[in-house]
Amino acid sequence: MTDHGERRTATTSFAVVAGVVLGVAGVKALSWLVAPCLLALVIVVLTRPLSRRLGARGAPAALGILAAFVTGLGMIVALVAVVAFAAVRLTTVVRTYRSDLETLVLRVHSVLTEAGLTDAQSHTLTDVVTPDRLLRWSASVAPSLVSTGATVVFFLGLLLFLSIEATQVDQRLAGIRRARPAIAAALTNSARLTRRYFAVTAALAVVVGTLDAVLLGALGVPYPVLWGVLAAACNFIPYVGFVIGLVPPALIALLDSGPELAVAIVVVYVVLNSVVTTIVPAKVVGDVVGISMSATVVSLVFWAWVLGPIGSVLAVPCTLLVKGVLVDADPHARFLAPLLNSRKQNTSQERAR
Repeated sequence: MTDHGERRTATTSFAVVAGVVLGVAGVKALSWLVAPCLLALVIVVLTRPLSRRLGARGAPAALGILAAFVTGLGMIVALVAVVAFAAVRLTTVVRTYRSDLETLVLRVHSVLTEAGLTDAQSHTLTDVVTPDRLLRWSASVAPSLVSTGATVVFFLGLLLFLSIEATQVDQRLAGIRRARPAIAAALTNSARLTRRYFAVTAALAVVVGTLDAVLLGALGVPYPVLWGVLAAACNFIPYVGFVIGLVPPALIALLDSGPELAVAIVVVYVVLNSVVTTIVPAKVVGDVVGISMSATVVSLVFWAWVLGPIGSVLAVPCTLLVKGVLVDADPHARFLAPLLNSRKQNTSQERAR
């Protein structure tokens, strides 16, 4: 009987692992469809309190739906506008300082060659920041936005329909609660934690964007407000987003004022953003949503690989949803919770026991 039980457990474990692998592969293959759906779902979750408050004040349901839809659409338009405008400015700067950048690249190439690298290895490293490469990268932003825009009609329709369906979410959850109370509780908790996560992240984004803009303005870097807004937008990508926001102002400072100012910006950016976007969120966000820092970093890499760039922004909400439905709501999988929970969450659960 013991051998039979062990074989049955091994078979079950293998089936679960195989199912997870196939599920992840399927989501990755359909990322072009899944990512917009998840993005629309998260936007509806974020805007649901707005339509609920309007309904509580006696406003027609159509007004609540319209307000939620316009607010969600405004979020996407604002993010796209910031990225596109930053790419345009970066293109202008690279074209203006093209000769200086080419001279700098040649100088770096010579230094690397003298340090012992082969000519091919030096070219591999320096080709990343050549004017042609930077121009291709910045110019590719607009076409990529346009190609993403090929699904705009689908996304807007999905966002509108989800906004309409959200007005009946309480009734639908009541039906789920009668059949699967643990699943209903997990879905409700995931939505609540997602709103709390984005609220905290938005507050930290305003802080880091303002500080970066003030710093760059004091140092005389052109367009400090734009780079501050870009830094704020990139703050929604956990832990590594500030690197994206650092590149344009550091490159401009390097070309306009020399390496001393560029190094100063890099150092201050790293110190400032490490505190505001890494150390503080590790504590605050971990306490707010109950996910450990290591789980957040792993989820960032995983969801970015599965869903593409959108996965970087939705990493924490996706992890909250998966954790709630597959771990917290399943008594057989709750042993995995301590690996994902933050220290405060684990302590709270131990006290509850």
